[in-house]
Amino acid sequence: MNQQCGCARGRAALLRTWCVGAVWGQLVVSGCYSYGAPRNVAPQPGTHVAIRLSGDATRDLALQIGIGVTYVEGVVVGDDSAGLHLAVTHVDGRSGGSSAVWAGERFTFPHDSYLSLEVRHLSLPGTVLVGGLSIGAVVAMSQAFGTGAAAISVPGSLGNPRQ
Repeated sequence: MNQQCGCARGRAALLRTWCVGAVWGQLVVSGCYSYGAPRNVAPQPGTHVAIRLSGDATRDLALQIGIGVTYVEGVVVGDDSAGLHLAVTHVDGRSGGSSAVWAGERFTFPHDSYLSLEVRHLSLPGTVLVGGLSIGAVVAMSQAFGTGAAAISVPGSLGNPRQ
């Protein structure tokens, strides 16, 4: 009997550990990001950025990046006198008309080709809100469908005394 109680306590501890891990995992998955002014003068390699192209650049680069593209997102590969080197992940056209996902193709944007540069930052309030809502929904569904922690029966344990 004492051995079974120790086993049940171990399973309960494992279940709690799994639940805590699931909560942290949900918060990570539901991370919200926003773009804002860079904190450094030049973004470091690996930084996610968004640039808004000038009208001249939109025309001049149309054959390379697409007709009417005004907004480009990507990961900084480097920044030197030739321009900002990006591994492009997404482009948008005027007024959201055309949009395309890129697979990280590298492209160099001369410094005078873009009007603004913004860096992606983690939005803590948004992440907590979305993560909290997601976790709340999972808990509510678990309770509604009877799959909450109280209803879980571990093989070899005594089971739920209410059943």
